[in-house]
Amino acid sequence: MTALPPLATGRRRPLLASLLGVAVLHAGLAVATAVLAGRLVATGPGVPHLLLVAAGGCVLGIGVTRYAERVLAERLGQDYVHELRVLLVRGALTDDGSPSLGITIARTTNDLTAVRTWVAQGIAPIVAGVPLVAGSVLMLGLLHWSLAVATLVPLLLLGATLLVAGRIAYRRARLLRRRRGRLAARVSDTLHARHAIRTAGGEHRELGRLDEESRRVVSAAVARARVAAVMQAASMTTAAAIAVLVAVAGRLGAVSPGAVATGLTVAGVLASPLAEAGRIVQFRQNFRAARRILAPRIAATSAASQAGDPGRPRYHARSGAGALHVEASGLALHARPGDRVRLVGREASRVSGLLRRIASPEGRDQHVVVDGWDACDLAPTDRRELVGLASRGTPVERGTVARAVRYRRPDLPSEEGTAALRQVGLHAVVARLPRGERTELRRGGEPLGAPDLARLQVARAALGTPPVLLLDHVDADLDPTGVEMLRGVVSDYPGVVVFASDRPDRVSKDHRTVHLP
Repeated sequence: MTALPPLATGRRRPLLASLLGVAVLHAGLAVATAVLAGRLVATGPGVPHLLLVAAGGCVLGIGVTRYAERVLAERLGQDYVHELRVLLVRGALTDDGSPSLGITIARTTNDLTAVRTWVAQGIAPIVAGVPLVAGSVLMLGLLHWSLAVATLVPLLLLGATLLVAGRIAYRRARLLRRRRGRLAARVSDTLHARHAIRTAGGEHRELGRLDEESRRVVSAAVARARVAAVMQAASMTTAAAIAVLVAVAGRLGAVSPGAVATGLTVAGVLASPLAEAGRIVQFRQNFRAARRILAPRIAATSAASQAGDPGRPRYHARSGAGALHVEASGLALHARPGDRVRLVGREASRVSGLLRRIASPEGRDQHVVVDGWDACDLAPTDRRELVGLASRGTPVERGTVARAVRYRRPDLPSEEGTAALRQVGLHAVVARLPRGERTELRRGGEPLGAPDLARLQVARAALGTPPVLLLDHVDADLDPTGVEMLRGVVSDYPGVVVFASDRPDRVSKDHRTVHLP
């Protein structure tokens, strides 16, 4: 099975070491508390002040170490999940074949929550609990063999129960995750198509399908809860069983009252980690189910990022060059600065896909050379200087207008962004916004409308005058004055302009047409 990135690396390594140290100290203090409690019972009348102070110090130390353990565990879990979240979103951004929005959101919430819970609330209690349980059994065995037996028998029965129930929990966790993913995908797709659904009067049908998916999730969640309840019930009764067996050993007279008091104190100390054993197994099975989904995508993203950067040349402008050469999807396209090329295909999606691949080529099944550079060999931060793409209906990332217009070229000064807005006739519109260019764009571009967003797309694509300007049906979103603006930009553009349009004369009257095979 594909593994997730290692946990014990970088700054997490000292966190793990600190967690282990705190866990061992916590176990030592718990065992010391049990020994001191037995001594207090065995000393007879009167309370030795030294023993009392030592016992009080151990009790206080148990609280402090538990606090430190929880904080360290949460820091460890959050740091690890932060790395996974970045890798997962990076893969979704770079992979056109990534799952639907709903499934991606489910992975960044449900699955990553399962990973964080296991690291913070599963690994940490194991690290803290194993030394405590082992030390307690060893100490009781040194006092009397019957106390060790009274402790080991319930622990072995608990282990057998958790082993069997854990396998069932894993299968049910996988089922629940699949159903949650399908429900999230359906909710996302339904909301995206809400206007068409309302127009066709299909609300009741879609709600019915959502109701069916939701009931499946409920059924799977209840089935998983039954197994979790069995594990937690077995864990909760184990400490009580140990206390009863210790008391029975004392009742039979085989153990001294002081040893019985020590054994009962140990049972009380073990109550907390044993009560968590069932939850830990549940966390582990949820983590395994999440890892099975997350690991392949994160591994692919990590491999691509590691293989992509070393040895890449750094771009610098080449005077006198600016031609475009494309070999992809069976098409051979050659254009020189000043050329205007219209792409035509049987399907608009194929044309749009080719324009995206020219702007961001990946893989060796295509060949894109711009300004004398093989775009596949350049890093995205260098490639953006070569090609600008404006597409119809493309949502704008969250941020200010000033950030949006310079998003492709953040290295350019803000004055150039303002000039680009003025060139496309958007400067006056932006000036009327509440905060001008500092106005925050949300939900894909609000408060700007579709025609203004299309102008913004043209402005950011042409910013810095890249050698190649790509226009993907962007004229369809423009109003008449916007179309006139676009025709002027294309006419005066010094580089290559490749565009797709259902009404090409609105973009350029002097162009040649290239058909996709």
